[in-house]
Amino acid sequence: FVLGHEHVYIIENNFDGQMAQLSNMEIQQDTTHVKSLRSGDGLPMTPRFVHESILREERK
Repeated sequence: FVLGHEHVYIIENNFDGQMAQLSNMEIQQDTTHVKSLRSGDGLPMTPRFVHESILREERK
């Protein structure tokens, strides 16, 4: 899945981005297109946070 898409976003409710780190170690190929969108404030993520985070990354 990851290698077949131009942009991949991993949504994490963890400030350290552990899932993205594990994914990158497992894939062992170019994963520069994989972005970790993290929320580490301890509160549940909202759809607005996810939407705005993806839009912000797409503008880069």
